[in-house]
This record gives sequence, structure tokens and C-alpha cells, in this order.
Amino acid sequence: MRLVAVVFFLMLGAWATTSLAYDKADLARFLATRECEGGDLSGSKLWTNDLHGARLRGANLRGIDWRGSNLAGADLSSAQAEKANLSTCNLRNANLSKAKLSKAVLFNADLRNANFSDAIMHKVDIYRMFAFDDDRSMVYKYISMNNTADLSGADLSRAILTQAYLRGANFRGAKLRDADLRKANLERAILSEADMTGAKLEGAKMQDTER
Repeated sequence: MRLVAVVFFLMLGAWATTSLAYDKADLARFLATRECEGGDLSGSKLWTNDLHGARLRGANLRGIDWRGSNLAGADLSSAQAEKANLSTCNLRNANLSKAKLSKAVLFNADLRNANFSDAIMHKVDIYRMFAFDDDRSMVYKYISMNNTADLSGADLSRAILTQAYLRGANFRGAKLRDADLRKANLERAILSEADMTGAKLEGAKMQDTER
């Protein structure tokens, strides 16, 4: 009963961003022009919005909840997007190079051919919908089932993915050169045709990966 109550509460979109407050002028400008480079959109909720081609270079996107939005071809390079919820987003061909995405959630997102080079993605999660403490991992699995993100063809060169939860991820043809995947969960991940030259894999979980 307690688990059901927690899941219901979360599915209503109660994301823990109360300590984050976006700039109202920045948000208004972004919605009108899809441009907010260097602006503050932290903690904003924009579900299932068409934001393709958005220009967000260097923006403060901490704790945003933009699940289901279309960000195809968007520029989020150097953005500060820690704990962002980008579940089910379309980020195909998006530029997230040098972005800070630690503890971000990318559940079931389309990340094909996205650029994550030099991004900081410590403890990023692409398999489970909500970022909870480990003792609530059962809630993750209750929601996510077998869905995961598609990173085929993505560029993750030199990306920091330490302790990232990448179970079942599709990295087919992806660039993972010199990526830091230490202690990452790569169980059942598809790594065929991926370039992993120089990748750090110490302590990574690699059971049932496809190579």
C-alpha cells in the first residue's frame, strides 16, 4: 500500500525541486523564442513541450522536469542540469557536450547521435524513472520495467559516467573513447560496434552485455 501511494504521488509529477526557482522573465523568453543561453530555468516543469532546436548553452537547468518534451537538435552544451528529469525526451542529435548531468534521469529517452562529449554524468540514470536513494530502488523497477534509453551513435568521448545506471542501454555504434565508466552498471547493455578505446571500466558491472 505504501509503495502504491508513493508511485501515485510521483506520477502526478511531484518532483523535489522546491529549493530551485527559475527566473520568470527567462522562462517567458524561452517559451516565446526557444532561446535562453546562460539563463535560469532551474526547477521549471515543461512536460511534453515542443522545444526542438532550443538554444540553452550554459543555462541553469538544475532540477528541471521536462519529461516527454521534444529537444531534438537542441544545444544544451555546458548547461548545468544536475538532477534534471528528461525521461522520455527526444534528444536526438542534441548537443550536450560539457554539460553537467550528474544524477539526471534519462529514462526511455531518445539519445541517438547526441553529443555528450566531455559531459559530467556521475550517477546518471537511463533505466529508472525517478532518482531515489538506493533503499527505494524497488520503486524504480516498478515504474520502468524493461524500458531504457537509446544511445546508438551518440558521442560520449571523455564523458564521466562513474556509478551511472546504464542497464540495458543501447550503445550500438556509440563513441565511448576515454569515457570514465568506473563502477557503472552496464548489465545487458548493447556495446556492439561501440568504440571503447581507452574507456575506464574498473568495477563496472558487465553481465550479459552484448559486444
